[in-house]
Amino acid sequence: MSDPRRSVPPWTFDATGFGALLTVLDGGELGDIYNVFDFGTLIGATSFVVPDEYSCGGFPEPCLADPLMSKGFFELLPGPHSITISINSTPYPDSFLSWFRVQPLAEPPGAVPEPKTLMMIAAGFLGMGMLRYRPRHGGR
Repeated sequence: MSDPRRSVPPWTFDATGFGALLTVLDGGELGDIYNVFDFGTLIGATSFVVPDEYSCGGFPEPCLADPLMSKGFFELLPGPHSITISINSTPYPDSFLSWFRVQPLAEPPGAVPEPKTLMMIAAGFLGMGMLRYRPRHGGR
């Protein structure tokens, strides 16, 4: 008989605008690694960790900031999504503590800086170079 907690229905939603950033995070004790699927296709896994009896405190923000915790960040294109998350590996047979969140992207995935931004950066470097340049007067 299968465990009903491990067969959670997919989470479906539409990413609008430029798409969304999906964050998947292990919670509680160190060691869980998750597979992330969109419409049944594997889009990635959370980071590999060495299992240990270590805990980040059981709350999302400290665990997200902790480099030892398994986490993954997945850029989703605009449109419909059907996300399922399953345990890839765990040292804890009854481990079910994890978090995920979706945040809208402020710019398209893989966006490069606008030309105006690049021009402003170049002007800043030119200005710094001009401050260092000091003309020599006389023959010294």
